[in-house]
Amino acid sequence: MWQLLASAGKWILANKAATAMTALSLYQVQQTREAGKLQQEQYDQAAADAKLQGRSAAIAYRQQGAEILRDVAQTMATINANAAANGIEVSSGNPALLGEYAMAEAVSASYQSKKNADLVSAGLDAQSAAYAEAGRIARKTADTQAIINLGQTVLKLYENR
Repeated sequence: MWQLLASAGKWILANKAATAMTALSLYQVQQTREAGKLQQEQYDQAAADAKLQGRSAAIAYRQQGAEILRDVAQTMATINANAAANGIEVSSGNPALLGEYAMAEAVSASYQSKKNADLVSAGLDAQSAAYAEAGRIARKTADTQAIINLGQTVLKLYENR
């Protein structure tokens, strides 16, 4: 095989047209590989964007959960203040039931916010991984195509000598 390549190389160097075709083919190889690298960079950026989007969404959901708990604390304080102002025992009867209901709803909504944060974060992490893999595949495909194109050019030149 090395003898074939050496023979083809000598012929290419001796033939100006073959040298020009080889130079053009090498330029195309470089351009194909560069295109693959750029495509991989685009996918890598999309992966980073998806990861950042997941973190941002998770933070938003967690803030929503914190706001829900803050709101229930205000609601319970209002219930207790109204009951105390009217001379009603805060820890029993309607004020206690209203407080328990508000707390139960808040805990449920807060838990749902945490679940949503976890789900969106996991989904976008998976999307990020898919983009990263697509980038690796694009780069490998471009490199493979570049090698195939160069090999085809060398083969054509060798066959036409």
